[in-house]
Amino acid sequence: MVSTRMMGYIKRIAVEEGDRIKKGQLLFEIDPADIDAGKRMADAGAMQAKLAYDDAKRDSDRFQTLYEKGAVPLRDLEKMKLNLQMREQSMQMAKEGQKQASEQYKYTAVRSSVDGVVVRKMANVSEMALPGHPILVISGSNNLRVNATLGEQDAGKLKAGDSAILFVPSANKKSEAKIVSVAPAADMATHSFNVKATIKDQTGLIPGMYAKLIIASGDKANGA
Repeated sequence: MVSTRMMGYIKRIAVEEGDRIKKGQLLFEIDPADIDAGKRMADAGAMQAKLAYDDAKRDSDRFQTLYEKGAVPLRDLEKMKLNLQMREQSMQMAKEGQKQASEQYKYTAVRSSVDGVVVRKMANVSEMALPGHPILVISGSNNLRVNATLGEQDAGKLKAGDSAILFVPSANKKSEAKIVSVAPAADMATHSFNVKATIKDQTGLIPGMYAKLIIASGDKANGA
């Protein structure tokens, strides 16, 4: 489930359902209008804080000179130095806010974290994207597994580590497979056992394809 960490209108969706994608590939972009406004405010705040600091620095330097000449008491000089410290802290905070506002731009372009296939598109361009609400559903293609069901009469014939043959009718493809788990209990409704297996050659396979898992005895477990 791919979503965005920031709210905004969807500016562009660069993929469609069924597209194969690579890790790092652009998936969609969020309109940065709200970020632009925040960045302008942060820039203005940083500029004002810098001007205030410059004024405080000039005052502090002037009072330092006057103090050295005996024209002002130490108390007045200390007030100027305290004011300078406060203005410096405000300037640093404004700079940090400016930096954070700039960093928000990197979240407007959402890229894939895996190689995979776009299974579903759940939003469209111009719609509002909300944090945590999925826009795309992607299935990783590097670690495809077979989820199959095995009749109760054959459950005892199979265990983790056993070899099997995967057959995908729609692709007319066969590949070696290895059982990674067999459910320890049957489904109460179907009286069948869930079996999971890894696939050695995943070329041309797409998540959701119908498959048959042929076990050593020659029996077939249907799955996907």
